[in-house]
Amino acid sequence: PPMPIPIIPKLIARSAEKLAEVVAEIEAAGGRAQAYPCDLRDVDATVAVLGQIESEHGAIDLLVNNVGAGTFKPLDRMSLAEAVISVDLPIKAAVVAAHTVLPGMLKRERGHIVNLTSPSGYAPGPTMAFAGLKKGTDRANLIAFLATQAD
Repeated sequence: PPMPIPIIPKLIARSAEKLAEVVAEIEAAGGRAQAYPCDLRDVDATVAVLGQIESEHGAIDLLVNNVGAGTFKPLDRMSLAEAVISVDLPIKAAVVAAHTVLPGMLKRERGHIVNLTSPSGYAPGPTMAFAGLKKGTDRANLIAFLATQAD
């Protein structure tokens, strides 16, 4: 039987230091991972880092959208920037990443996109103004939209 190809996750996040900590944790447990610092709020930077990963490692066959942001206080105590990023970042980053890798997946007729959400989206607390919105509306619509692209 053919040897399985090891999956080496490519981790993307804003903080190079935190990424290095996660990679070290994975390696300490016997795994491998690679870090790519990138501010996923920046559309051009997101497209560029995904292109870099594809040019260095080949086609992306699995994309896991797990970006999150949140300010845990009531809406009337948030700044407008805090309110916007807690909705904008998780959804926009997922759409940009999916839009970037989906054409190659469709061309190759293989690939998967997994969209994760916070458990707080299912049972938001009183200081989680947008958690239910992210899960209930935006994430569901994003997943439905991406599902239609596979046809």
